[in-house]
Amino acid sequence: MARTHAALIGWLIVGISTGSALADEPTLDERLERLAEEIERNRVAHHVPGCAIAVVKGDEVIFAQGFGLADIENEVPATSETRFFIGSVTKSFTATLLGMLVDDGLISWDDPVERHLPYFKLAIDSDDEEAQATIRDILSHRTGFPRMSMLFAEGALSSEEILRRAPQAEPFAPFRKRFYYSNVMYLAAGWAGAAAAGEDWHELIGARIFKPLGMTDSQTSIRDARGGSRVARGYAWDEHLEEFKLHVPGPDDVSVDPVAPAGSISSTVTDMAKWLRFLLDKGVVDGSRLISEEALTETWNEQIKIGGGIGYGMGWMIREWQGQPLFEHGGAIPGGFMAQIAILPEADLGFVLLANSFPTLMTSVSANLVPTTLLGKWKEDDVASEVGDFRPYLGKYTANFATFSNEVFTVLERNGQLALDIPSQMVFELKPPDERGRWQFALTDQVAVSFERDDAGDVIAIKVYQAGMEFEALREGVEIEPEIDLDELHKYLGSYKAEERDLQMTVLVHNQRLGFEINGARFDLHPPDDEGRWVGRANSKLSIAFDVAEDGAIVGLELTRPVSKPLLFKRKAGEDETSLPTIEELVALRRKAPESSTIKNYRTSGSVRFPNAAVEGTFEMTIAGDDRWRFDIDVGRFGKIRVALDGDRAWRDTTFELEPFRQLRGKLLAQTRLSHPSALYGDWREFFDSASVLRAGELQGRKIYLVRLKTGELPVTKLSVDADTGDVLKVENTIVLPEIGGLRATTINEDFRDVHGMRLPYRSIESNEQTGQTILEVERVEVNVELDEELFILRPPAE
Repeated sequence: MARTHAALIGWLIVGISTGSALADEPTLDERLERLAEEIERNRVAHHVPGCAIAVVKGDEVIFAQGFGLADIENEVPATSETRFFIGSVTKSFTATLLGMLVDDGLISWDDPVERHLPYFKLAIDSDDEEAQATIRDILSHRTGFPRMSMLFAEGALSSEEILRRAPQAEPFAPFRKRFYYSNVMYLAAGWAGAAAAGEDWHELIGARIFKPLGMTDSQTSIRDARGGSRVARGYAWDEHLEEFKLHVPGPDDVSVDPVAPAGSISSTVTDMAKWLRFLLDKGVVDGSRLISEEALTETWNEQIKIGGGIGYGMGWMIREWQGQPLFEHGGAIPGGFMAQIAILPEADLGFVLLANSFPTLMTSVSANLVPTTLLGKWKEDDVASEVGDFRPYLGKYTANFATFSNEVFTVLERNGQLALDIPSQMVFELKPPDERGRWQFALTDQVAVSFERDDAGDVIAIKVYQAGMEFEALREGVEIEPEIDLDELHKYLGSYKAEERDLQMTVLVHNQRLGFEINGARFDLHPPDDEGRWVGRANSKLSIAFDVAEDGAIVGLELTRPVSKPLLFKRKAGEDETSLPTIEELVALRRKAPESSTIKNYRTSGSVRFPNAAVEGTFEMTIAGDDRWRFDIDVGRFGKIRVALDGDRAWRDTTFELEPFRQLRGKLLAQTRLSHPSALYGDWREFFDSASVLRAGELQGRKIYLVRLKTGELPVTKLSVDADTGDVLKVENTIVLPEIGGLRATTINEDFRDVHGMRLPYRSIESNEQTGQTILEVERVEVNVELDEELFILRPPAE
């Protein structure tokens, strides 16, 4: 843990505890007044109908208030007594309950889950043949299995059916190596604890936590709580219609109940304040200890790293806020609800925010907003007045670093604040600059930006700071002078391959500097130092030293990394840019479909498998021309997915999302157009604004050309195209998700066949960090099928 700013924090705590402060510091009442103003401002800015917040200092509730409406239609205000659904904040209750059972000697953190649930034997990916998933593993999301949401999204399976199905799934990552969030693992933890205690999880939560804490206004079943007189109604904001849409209760409202230990609790902020007081008192309520301090604090110890300075304990995200530990967790459920809880033990402070809108960034923003308002220095007003005019910063900046490739960031003014729009992610509001000139993201204090000026004082670039790294995005139209003659850099350019493993690196020039790309991430380098080492601009612990032969030829390089040992790369015999094919030549190389007079439409069908969730079913894809397309997946009891494109309109209907049916507009519509098979397997120039061949390379022993495609505000798509056949072997893109950002995905295409004059992949494997793999295998191709025009139009289930 980093050194805490003891003097500052200690003084602020005294100010909060006594209500007194030095002359230049605000009083507690002033801080709480500002907190109320900020909560209301953010509620409106982030389109939340209603919310409530409670703040606890030590054993005292110092603030509890509702804002906006719990029920828009009936104009019912939200209050501190309004009941909301807290979603995954439930996980902290489950982890604490398990800690109580550890104290009782009924279970151990390191017990194999199978000891308590004999049928829950996960097929983990480990070199240790004796390794078994433990209670600690499933509580810290480090088993290597992704969300498995398909097992409960439709609500058709019972809890036991889910637990018996999950062990049939394949792991997505090695055991204990990566953080993969999974609600099914928390179901297993809750049931394992219940089995050890010989009682139901619901009964245990009620008897061991709710009752002794006096949480009389809390329940563990969404089905039982839904419709209560003080239960808020859930909503979603429609950004195109600029209005709230009421969530109509349906089967998905209770789909969380089968995985109840992961997210089914409903409560009020008044009741949740009792939970906060219990946590801040290290497991004591009214003088009685319910859990040992050792067991409780173990849930707050980092069990696995997530990234960006954030780790996960058991039921808690672990990070720091201004040098002191902060433990937090968010929550969301179908039906339009989100929640956030956070505690700062050293400051003896905690809060909970509950809201009736999904999705919304307000809850995440609160994790920094509340401690900053109540504990932080109040320099914002002074600095903001000095900043005054935002116009010098506004504009577009081109990002060519990390995983960004020519992505255009836009600095804009939003809700009276400066904001940064990253198209592949979301719009991030920025806090006023600190004394170093860094504007922190309002959403997280782990990321900040600053603005770089030239000698004339004009803003020419953005610098992005995250996890000890520093990246640069140049302002549109700005060109930097090369530090080294670009002709001198030519000898270093090309592809390099690691001797120890199948890892490839490309040394290239961009931003007028030497740089390299590895695993999809791009880094700039400083000119070589006295030892001939090119040090990374983003991180000084990242560097390259080239291996030079006696004749001066570059034959390899050594990559030094911040944590792992150095890697040696050998240079591959490659091609320079002048020998690369043009887009026209690549398109000509690829086999084209017959003219429309020959094949008017076609349909492919076959099997679909989600191996990391143990779910399989069938798919059918129908294509008519270049502007109509429909894709259906049916996995039986687990649900369905339907997507349709009809010219300038598109829809998605699925049981696997929080908003099952929606008409797609904006980026989502554009993305659906580019999901049409012709966009990737036809002439790219007809679908994308720009297409370029970046370089030659190798994929699974085959020579490929890397093609970059870009259109509008959508993220870049990269294709690995077979140099001999023109087949698209690999697709790398970012999936735009409704209102909440982007998800990087990779698709591998295999088994290409000539069918009816078309060149089609018969096997496609799409992978992403949320759902794992989706494997499509074509079994049948039909051409010139009879089609109903209504096929490409989807309507809500009620129509």
